[in-house]
Amino acid sequence: MTRSALVARLTGARAGAFVLLAAANLFWAGNWVLGRALRDAFDPVSLNFYRWLVALVALAPFALPGLAAKRDVIRRHAGLLALLALLSVSVFQSLVYLGLQSTTAVNAVLINCAGPLFIVLAAWTLDGERATPRQFAGMLISVAGILVILSRGELAALAGLELHSGDAWIVAAIAIWGVYSVLLKRRPPGLGGVHFLFVLSVAGVVFLAPAFALEALRAHVDDAPAGRIVDSIGMSTPSPRRLPAGRRSTALTSGPRTSRSPRAPAIAPAGGRARNTRHRSPIRTSGRGDRGLVCAPAPSPRSARAVP
Repeated sequence: MTRSALVARLTGARAGAFVLLAAANLFWAGNWVLGRALRDAFDPVSLNFYRWLVALVALAPFALPGLAAKRDVIRRHAGLLALLALLSVSVFQSLVYLGLQSTTAVNAVLINCAGPLFIVLAAWTLDGERATPRQFAGMLISVAGILVILSRGELAALAGLELHSGDAWIVAAIAIWGVYSVLLKRRPPGLGGVHFLFVLSVAGVVFLAPAFALEALRAHVDDAPAGRIVDSIGMSTPSPRRLPAGRRSTALTSGPRTSRSPRAPAIAPAGGRARNTRHRSPIRTSGRGDRGLVCAPAPSPRSARAVP
């Protein structure tokens, strides 16, 4: 192979790599925008569960044929793979969607710019690695470029940004992503990219399944009519307004009846008055569906007078 052919081949490979990297970042940004747009349609756990379930189905035709030959590698590194799946698939993305419930996509992208800083901190904490001056310069250039794009060249516009409660969840998510990025260096070398992503997707969906089931059960209970729930647990009681007029006084009776204790309250139409020799102050109540009820303790057998 001549030198010109080699240079052309390397240039083409590099161009393809840049295209793939740009596409990955484009899809990554779209994930944040869609997460914000679908905040009212799905709760964070359900949206994350469906997202990775779709990814699992899409990867299955490519990953399943050669996965059986990788079972020994998967078994030896099961703990590391489970931890990576928990951090990246289950926790990180759920926190992102949770934060996008109450913050804007612009704020989330700005906080996401701190990802390299968290990676450097995680690498220093876990592996004792220190960032080089070139790496710090690269981080500063990256953050500055994002700020210029978001402000459209007017840095004064950044002063108008507001902080939201969801920003804290985004910060926590980016910190977890930094830990995941450092642990990713320990990925089993015998597990290719497609198989590795498929295994993480399966483990992540399994971890999300209990939370997804609980969230679906809670949503089902919240959507059920209140009357149906009350009836199902036996808490509903008949209302006096639903009873025939002649039985309302019986429904309002409380306590045992004796010749010396007051009987159930007598009920008279609004504007009338239930008279009693012992009790002269009527008690007025009103209920939905009735224009007004005048309730007073009924006369005892010894002192009762006829109510006109």
